[in-house]
Amino acid sequence: MATRQTYNLVWQDMLDLERCSRYYLALLERQLKWFHILRSALALAAFAELLFVFGLFIDQFYVMITAGIIVLSVMIERYFDFTHKIALLKVINMQLTELQSEWNKLWGDCPEIGDKEARDRNDLLKQKVTYISNLSMDITENEKLNQKCTKEAYKVMKEKYAA
Repeated sequence: MATRQTYNLVWQDMLDLERCSRYYLALLERQLKWFHILRSALALAAFAELLFVFGLFIDQFYVMITAGIIVLSVMIERYFDFTHKIALLKVINMQLTELQSEWNKLWGDCPEIGDKEARDRNDLLKQKVTYISNLSMDITENEKLNQKCTKEAYKVMKEKYAA
């Protein structure tokens, strides 16, 4: 049977995983939101350009504005590399979800397994989280969002495990 210290260690690491999961999911949602805003602006500008081509807009001022929106949208999308970040964050979220299942299994196994085995399994899972988190090195950290996710994770874990 795992000791109380090991239970505490496992719980703390599960809390950190919950925080990571929430953080990367929130980052994914933000990237998707901006990606869709840019794509919508691009689509509207392209539609306005088509209207001009078919003679429905007479003023060239509108053409210059919509052409500027198109160029700006493409430049912003390339600069922030939304598609790469979205794909990466989806992979990270999927892998963290799998780790949550493994950690929940470890938590459930703690009464039956020895202290050393529990710590070894916990250490292995921590290494996996570190590896997965390192995949996001080219994504700028958002400290405010991270703090928000930490508070949410603690609340959820406290309720879930009555710690």
